[in-house]
Amino acid sequence: MKRRFLLLMLLSILFIFLLSGCLTIDINIGIDKSYASFVSYRVELDVSNIDPQYHIILSNTLNRLGWHYQQELGFAAGLDTNSHLYVLNMTKRVQNNSFKQAFESLEAMLTDEATTAFMMVDMSLQSMPRQELFYIAAMLDIPQILRLSSVDELSPELLSEFENAIETGAGTIKLTLPVSKVAKSSHNTNVNQQLSEMNIPLSYTDQTKFEFAASLIFMEDGTIGESFDDIAGQLISMRNIALIAGAAAALILLVALIAIFVRK
Repeated sequence: MKRRFLLLMLLSILFIFLLSGCLTIDINIGIDKSYASFVSYRVELDVSNIDPQYHIILSNTLNRLGWHYQQELGFAAGLDTNSHLYVLNMTKRVQNNSFKQAFESLEAMLTDEATTAFMMVDMSLQSMPRQELFYIAAMLDIPQILRLSSVDELSPELLSEFENAIETGAGTIKLTLPVSKVAKSSHNTNVNQQLSEMNIPLSYTDQTKFEFAASLIFMEDGTIGESFDDIAGQLISMRNIALIAGAAAALILLVALIAIFVRK
């Protein structure tokens, strides 16, 4: 398979590691509450310990990568080299009219070999009246891509330096999705106001895998509700409040009638 993103990114990583830089790659994917699906890559390089003569080379390498994603692949890209941290951000967002449409557009971006960072993506969606059940799993294999990029052809000295330097690589994959109830998550997941965030540590020496399953429940006005148990609890609470209010109104009416009869 052609993996243009990985080949471009990993060849840049190879060069950066050999210069003993500290590299962080963060990958953010998901769907927000407005049903915009998105994929973003953030590359952060600490050049404070790199010989200044190489700074322009690194800046040009990151700039070419950002230019390619912006001009050829429809990403919004920005590069900041104003400090010892060189930061490249590349983001693609697609606005959608429903969660189903957003899920499908996210799947299209994650499986597009021209842009995806993932070797495997498995996504499924089951739609029911006022409910969506969905599942997503993916795998990123940086060691395999390094092998495909002919890293083994380096001299023994450079290969040894590269293998030592790759241990310093850092980063995360963050999956963000609207949810009513999480059914399964391979990593710790935080849910706040029906929006979940799962953070997966990125490995440069092993496969990085994750999976996530959840449900979405829609209220009558189309907004995202909580789980059925919570909705049932809210309905019971509302019913109890209504009963209490009705009883209070009846008591007030009874007191008023008694007062009227007493005055007579």
